[in-house]
Amino acid sequence: MKTYSLNEAVALLRCHPETLRTLSKQGIAPGRKVGRGYVILASDLAAYIRGEYVPRGQAAVESEGTTTCPSINQKAVSFGTLTSRRVSRLDERPVRTFDEAALRWLKEQAHKSSIKGDESKNRRLRPFFTQVKLHKITSDLCKDAIFKAAPSAGKATHNRYLALLRALLRKAEQEWGWIEKAPHLKLFHEATCRIRWITQEEAQKLISYLPKHLVPVVQIALSTGLRRSNAYGLRWSQINLERKTAWIHPDQAKARRAIGVPLNNVAMDAILSQQGKDREFVFTFRGKPLTGVSDSAFKKACKLAGIHNFRFHDLRHTWASWLIQSGVGLAELQKLGGWGSISMVMRYAHRAPDHLRKHTHHIDSLMANFSHTKKMYLR
Repeated sequence: MKTYSLNEAVALLRCHPETLRTLSKQGIAPGRKVGRGYVILASDLAAYIRGEYVPRGQAAVESEGTTTCPSINQKAVSFGTLTSRRVSRLDERPVRTFDEAALRWLKEQAHKSSIKGDESKNRRLRPFFTQVKLHKITSDLCKDAIFKAAPSAGKATHNRYLALLRALLRKAEQEWGWIEKAPHLKLFHEATCRIRWITQEEAQKLISYLPKHLVPVVQIALSTGLRRSNAYGLRWSQINLERKTAWIHPDQAKARRAIGVPLNNVAMDAILSQQGKDREFVFTFRGKPLTGVSDSAFKKACKLAGIHNFRFHDLRHTWASWLIQSGVGLAELQKLGGWGSISMVMRYAHRAPDHLRKHTHHIDSLMANFSHTKKMYLR
């Protein structure tokens, strides 16, 4: 038979522990002392919340065919009675903490490519939820914790935290059954930011200021669009020099799909320049792979080249923008870049209106007699 401790019952009744302890001693509320604590039957607690608990030593009052006690109804109201839904689930929902929910989330989401980001966010948020029960977490509490965990971050970063908390609390409600209702968390409005990319002249200037070990890496990024982690961690086992191809394994790709990477002449020259330096990794620095190396040298080169507000990931945006401007279609770009959806590629569509111009001429024949003005032809 399911029982509750005094603290668990207090959390459900939302009253002071001493109040419940006193009422229990008087026989008005359920519970009996066992050792140094109190044990309360779940069925008695549910009856007490409904106002149907029969106190010890008191006669039950018959009211409308239901055994009730007026004094108990008054006490229940003073504590804030729970809804019938909470009562129906009283026997099956223990009080949970944020730490328990965070640990279960990380365990179930271990397959995500962004799991390290979730771990970092949970680590920053944890101190602000240490003393808070999961069912008492509110929207205001979540936002306050986010502002404290990332005080200097912008709205985009704060939204990533909000999205994590929203997903976690929804799982706790809908799948785990740990809470009755998850708080409504509305994301902050984010201004649409432009995609940062550079011209061919700027790219050449940037490369001229790079340290020697980063030159082939940046050349690979500009010629293939590989993400930073994929370029830095590229292994010889992922390259076929005869077929001039490389591939990214599903567990290395953000969309968790294998990506075939055709290597052009620039990419091949960059790779061949690294032969004989390491048996496993293509790109190394002082005998060690570049994985885990900071971008300080890259940022310094950008500063010397006069290129501002430019990250290593923007090399991928530059690669995509160059291809679109050269007439490559969106579907082909999606396959080359390994994006999971076409919506991600649409960010670059406005870069090349000229390659769509030829399609607009199909309407000319249909509207040939619509106007008496002089015909003007697009060159």
